[in-house]
Amino acid sequence: MYNIFSKKKYYFLLGIFLTSTLTSLNHYSNAQSRDNLYLRENADLTSNQEIKIKYIVGPGDVLKITFKGIPLFNNNYIINPEGLLSLPEIDDIYVAGYDLEELKSLLIEKYQSILFDTSLKISVSKYRPVKFFLIGEINIPGLYTLEYKKFDSVAFNQSPNTVKEFSSDYGNTTSQILAPKLFDAIQLGGGFTNNADLSKINIIRKNTKSQGGGKIKASINLFSLLNDGDQNQNIRIYDGDSIIISRSNKSTLKQLIEINKTNITPLSIEVFVTGNVKKPGRTTLKKNSSLNSALASVGGQQNLTGNIEFIRLNENGKSDKRIFKYDYSAQKGAFNNPILNDGDIIAVKKNILGKSTDVLNEIASPILSGYGIYKLFD
Repeated sequence: MYNIFSKKKYYFLLGIFLTSTLTSLNHYSNAQSRDNLYLRENADLTSNQEIKIKYIVGPGDVLKITFKGIPLFNNNYIINPEGLLSLPEIDDIYVAGYDLEELKSLLIEKYQSILFDTSLKISVSKYRPVKFFLIGEINIPGLYTLEYKKFDSVAFNQSPNTVKEFSSDYGNTTSQILAPKLFDAIQLGGGFTNNADLSKINIIRKNTKSQGGGKIKASINLFSLLNDGDQNQNIRIYDGDSIIISRSNKSTLKQLIEINKTNITPLSIEVFVTGNVKKPGRTTLKKNSSLNSALASVGGQQNLTGNIEFIRLNENGKSDKRIFKYDYSAQKGAFNNPILNDGDIIAVKKNILGKSTDVLNEIASPILSGYGIYKLFD
């Protein structure tokens, strides 16, 4: 009887333990999925109709916290590199990842057992630098940083990318802070490659905890900005954003010219011209220049010119190599008169007659030189 009872009790307790463990694991798995793996696609970052984009605080932000009736507590508080905020009476509290409304609720909860009146206000006195990734069809992909710019002007004409916050730097005045924008970010990366799809620029951004956490994804059509001046497409960039420039399988001459007409790309490029030209070497050209313009800048081709070898090194390590005959009347952007990128190489070859002349010169020069020396002492 004792053994049977013991086994029943053992299996009963084991069942409770396993049920509890599975429940905990399932809860943890759901939490991880909700916090880290959730990706909400097709959010509208330009109109904020689907999801409200809010500023998420993090290390480096300086917060102005005002407590009602306790001026001694009113101060600027910086979030340290560990994401902690050191506050009166409650010491360090982890705040990285909260938006301002979520943080306000958190602080009210923490101060409920300490203060009679937990009314408080929070604003950003100083924004941390914005670090973001540029990936895809960008000339210089990588990790970049942009700073917020501050203006002291009450009558500042606000745009969707202008942040109006109280700042202790100006006492009781209102400061206008210009936030980094998508156009600024792409300029910093050296502009687009010729294969960029301007109609589909993907932005991946952190979402607030109160809106489900995880990340949101949206697409921006920059053609609307370049062609129509639609400033809504020039969205504000947030710390931690990833900007992915899609590749176009149907890159057109029109798109290429549109890109190069703007100041989103560098104002000038450098290419290398070698071979049968008057001034071989590195030459600087205006952006949107073509191969024929490059040849003209180095004095043009010389006599006995044959084919032209055009080489472009791509970011994937491969090269685009073309061989064609020179045609001064070729249309800009044509196969034999491509629009140039920074670092392109143009090699002007000699024709068969030119090569033969070079060989004869090499053979004849020593003989002629010897004959000249003989005549000198004759």
